[in-house]
Amino acid sequence: MAINDAIEMMNPEAGAEARYAARQLSFRAIVFIGLKIKRPSVLRASFMYFREHSFNRVTDLSHFGFSLDPGTTLLVAEITCSPADALWKDDAAAIEAATADLVREGLISRAEIVEAHAYRARHGYPVYTLGYEDALARALGAFAALGNAETAGRQGRFQYVNTHVAMRMGFDAAESLARRLGAAA
Repeated sequence: MAINDAIEMMNPEAGAEARYAARQLSFRAIVFIGLKIKRPSVLRASFMYFREHSFNRVTDLSHFGFSLDPGTTLLVAEITCSPADALWKDDAAAIEAATADLVREGLISRAEIVEAHAYRARHGYPVYTLGYEDALARALGAFAALGNAETAGRQGRFQYVNTHVAMRMGFDAAESLARRLGAAA
């Protein structure tokens, strides 16, 4: 859960200062467009970054040992946006935008698409605005004051980290809680 949403949901409330700080932290949303493609692999690498397309990154899951039906792969195009944007709200438009860009790039043809689905994550990327450090410190302080809660990962720590780092943060948070709560028992 994103740190700003967690603070807004605390009961009893975290206090006006922490709630104000939480509202200062914002995220870019992501629409993930999953395309099942009739080809064992599409990209020469596991993922590629793009500019001037509806998406900013495409991942070919065949490079991760992910298998579907024989002779197919799953491409995932990531569209960063705001929940107020049209592509966030409209599956068909998001799928079409990503498909058109992939076709224009010469990566796939429309005839190769077996299935297409859109999935969303409201809190994809932290947005580092001027003064976010102070807001983040106050938000993290609200969690520290609880004594029985930890934050971890991109959303919980408001850090742009990769999956393996987020997983390590989760393990570290669990170990920290176990030490603190075990010591209190």
